[in-house]
Amino acid sequence: MPLTLIDAFSRYLNRCEALVEPDGKHVHRILDSAFMEFGLPVAIRSDGRPFASTGPARLTELSVWLLRLGIRIEIIDPGKPQQNGRLESSHRTLKAETASPPGDHCVSARDF
Repeated sequence: MPLTLIDAFSRYLNRCEALVEPDGKHVHRILDSAFMEFGLPVAIRSDGRPFASTGPARLTELSVWLLRLGIRIEIIDPGKPQQNGRLESSHRTLKAETASPPGDHCVSARDF
């Protein structure tokens, strides 16, 4: 499962990490690294994992940390990826660029 951090204004890909399970500990480490490099965002938009839970106020340790940093958490509606269109668009681009065999993107050695 990818954890993708994209700047909403510039569409710059800040991070793209493959995670087996996006638990709070691993996501915290990745976010902390991105914040050190790029600064704090105004908001983070997510499908809910790992920022939401079924507990009181749907908060996790990770979401409490973000809120204490002054970062607004925006959770999109379940099953509505179009609410996070910039991210979905970047996923399509990444998939298109990485899913094809290298021969589709390079001149074949036999052509030399």
